[in-house]
Amino acid sequence: MASPASSRTSPKNPSQILHRPVILAVGAEDDRGTLTRVLVGRSIKYLFVSQDAFPHGWEYPNGPNPSLPTLDLGEKKIAEKLSGIQGLSHEVMLDYSDFSKVSAITKPWDMRSERLTIVNHPAVVGKAVMKIAEFPDFLPRNDSDKERLGKQESEMKREIQFHQEASSHGITTRFHGLVTEEGRGVIGYAMEFIEGGKSFSEIAKENKPLPEQEIQACLAVVRRLHEIGIYHGDLDLGNVMRRPDGTVLIIDFQYSARLGAKGSVEGMPIYSEANEVNGIERRLRNIGRGDADDSDIIPSAWLKATAWNGFRHKLDEAGYASELVALPTVGGREAPLAQLADDIATVQAVLARLKHEGRRVLILCHSSGGLVASNAVVGFNVLGIIFLSAFMIPSGKALLDMLGGNPLPWMKVEGDRVRGVPAMIPQVAFNDMDEGSQQEWTKEMTHTSISLFVTPSAYEPWADGVPCGYIFCENDNSLPLPVQQQMAALIKSTTCTATIQSGHCPFLSKPDDLLEALRGIELNLGQST
Repeated sequence: MASPASSRTSPKNPSQILHRPVILAVGAEDDRGTLTRVLVGRSIKYLFVSQDAFPHGWEYPNGPNPSLPTLDLGEKKIAEKLSGIQGLSHEVMLDYSDFSKVSAITKPWDMRSERLTIVNHPAVVGKAVMKIAEFPDFLPRNDSDKERLGKQESEMKREIQFHQEASSHGITTRFHGLVTEEGRGVIGYAMEFIEGGKSFSEIAKENKPLPEQEIQACLAVVRRLHEIGIYHGDLDLGNVMRRPDGTVLIIDFQYSARLGAKGSVEGMPIYSEANEVNGIERRLRNIGRGDADDSDIIPSAWLKATAWNGFRHKLDEAGYASELVALPTVGGREAPLAQLADDIATVQAVLARLKHEGRRVLILCHSSGGLVASNAVVGFNVLGIIFLSAFMIPSGKALLDMLGGNPLPWMKVEGDRVRGVPAMIPQVAFNDMDEGSQQEWTKEMTHTSISLFVTPSAYEPWADGVPCGYIFCENDNSLPLPVQQQMAALIKSTTCTATIQSGHCPFLSKPDDLLEALRGIELNLGQST
């Protein structure tokens, strides 16, 4: 979120406002110009602005920047108005233009950097946290685009409703009200900021085992959430918080769902109350245990990291703690898009934290995630890297080099990003699934920064003593088996490989087979859980 406060400076005449809009966010460029979100007085406008209007070398802002050039709105094409989140009501409605920014919660390249911000508002006592719907990097031109935006809006609506419900039972932070934008309606919500509060991922850095009483307090609040029929969906240590007075809360309902009569999400029995409780209990009890293992999961391009949530439940059941690392090059909204270096830094930050906690890490990387994992382990003593139908790229070569120097037919380059061609993706990435599942996961695909494809690798862990293994996906149409085998030949030990009869994404189609392969390779790497 960008602070509008700096823009209200009592201009000498109304026309001055029109000539000094404050740029809040910048999206992608197309033949209409660059989609730009600006604050004009107290109004938000969506404009198409020519790149010529921005000075050479100017970096896109993460919030208002008074040094930006003047823009004459009268000469700019005004984009069609975006819709808000429909079907929500609350007694408190907070206008976006009345908020002032205290600090961002996420990093500038993070796709959520404008979404989640610490703010002040005249109607709220103390600081608050504001979360707004994603500023899109495109405006809908066809039915597919409209469906995608509609899905984002419905997901945000569901998150708000679950937060309101949990807040009314004292399970999460206080709900302050809905955030509105003039002419658009509801665009998000504001909630309590816990001054002095700590997430249990922060508490884990102290590297001390938790008292049994505190573990039970955490489990009790999870069970209360289940009692009101909500499955959290992303219950890691970062989403369990402790107030300064010791009260435990659960936060972030972005992936939550309604529990059915059988104690699981309808049609998805693996998403059950028991699995969620067991998973967070295992993570809590592992705090301060220097001998505990973690599996670091590094996803690939295009598919959102949350596609791994189901397989993470399998890991929980098998006794593995896991960390899912969302890569900033995948689905980024802020321009310029993140680089390979940002992905590497993100993984290294997780590795550094786990090292500080005295934990041992086995990395599982998928597809292009192999490039990231290979370069991220520099300077870290990991148990090993397991490449799941993943790229093993020689130093000095880029991912695009491994594709013969050109994008594959099912890839579409759009300026600074690469997408999969929707009509081809079902048979390329999800060929071992039924048609319904193919369509479902194809809709979850997003873009990836072109930097991931053109930046050379700088490290070969397999040549530097890092234990490595490879899981082959026999029916993979994205990265064919012969290509996988050619890369895996770099691994000296043939006992550190396994084969699954699956397409490119066995964590979706064959999770049990993937878990068995992971266990086998881990043992052959000479390690134990």
